[in-house]
Amino acid sequence: MKASHRIAGIVAVVVSSVFLIAFTYAYDWFPTQLTPGSGKIDGLYKLLTAVSIPFFVLIVAFMVFCLVEFRVDPSDPPDKDGEPIHGSTRIELIWTGVPLLVILLLGIYSWVVLDKVEAKQKNPMVINVTGQQYIWNYEYVKNGSEKLGVKTSSDLVVPVNKPLEFRITSLDVIHSFWVPAARLKRDATAGVVTPLRFTPEKTGSYDIVCTELCGVGHSTMRGRLKVVSTADWVKWLKAQKSGGAGGGGTPGGGPDGKQIFTSNGCGGCHKLAAADGAGTTGPALDGAGLSADELRESIVDPGAKIANGFPNVMPATFGKSLSKEELDALVKFLAEAGK
Repeated sequence: MKASHRIAGIVAVVVSSVFLIAFTYAYDWFPTQLTPGSGKIDGLYKLLTAVSIPFFVLIVAFMVFCLVEFRVDPSDPPDKDGEPIHGSTRIELIWTGVPLLVILLLGIYSWVVLDKVEAKQKNPMVINVTGQQYIWNYEYVKNGSEKLGVKTSSDLVVPVNKPLEFRITSLDVIHSFWVPAARLKRDATAGVVTPLRFTPEKTGSYDIVCTELCGVGHSTMRGRLKVVSTADWVKWLKAQKSGGAGGGGTPGGGPDGKQIFTSNGCGGCHKLAAADGAGTTGPALDGAGLSADELRESIVDPGAKIANGFPNVMPATFGKSLSKEELDALVKFLAEAGK
């Protein structure tokens, strides 16, 4: 190859790398930054991309060079051997050692950034997050020294600027709890509790998504993280404890069937207007007209009778996770609401 061609190739590699790196930093790739750590993770991502670009451009350029420089001469016989090539210890050390050093340094820096982002905070609000097909359930366990004892599903309501500590697990298959605005996610695995920590610094409504293919209803396993002012959150908490969705019971003190339906995520799969259920993975319960015995059997043993056109994906755990009183209250509510 001519010297002028080599110089042109080097210039092309440098110019392409600079342009792509500048574009990476100039373009806004990410959603809203919800936490102080979101910006740090965005910066880390851009750094990793910027470091990767020169290697990518160089490798592609070398492949093009080889295709041109060592292409077969049409005048040569088809069975002609190529020119013998001898190894170079120096080149092999360079192309092994340099990437290894870069990867080690980036790995250490990434660990430092993530360690800071997920560091423990004082007096966090502890929330148990339980994934199941196809809903997220939340149990507000503690706020500093205060016991909360509130359960919700789908929507997670938290106060702004309050450190949060999620303890994530699953009732069935593997799920993955992801809040894009926080740039953090954790797998939810049955029998394992995994922590996730961040502090929301902006009010608003943000997506919660399952990013692990968990069955036919995976795409519907979504929710909202609602970050509100401290005063609004206190009002919301009082409403839950006094009998709102996810808290309280019947006036007589027994379990509330509607609350059980809501807090166990039934509305994520079934449509039921009386409980604001809008799911389509399972059959609609509005106007189903099922008897108490039929409803009880479907809850305890969902595989006994399967509605036409729907897969058998309902968890078979409710017979154990619900007490007899809770099951009776749920069946009574569904029988009345489904007439």
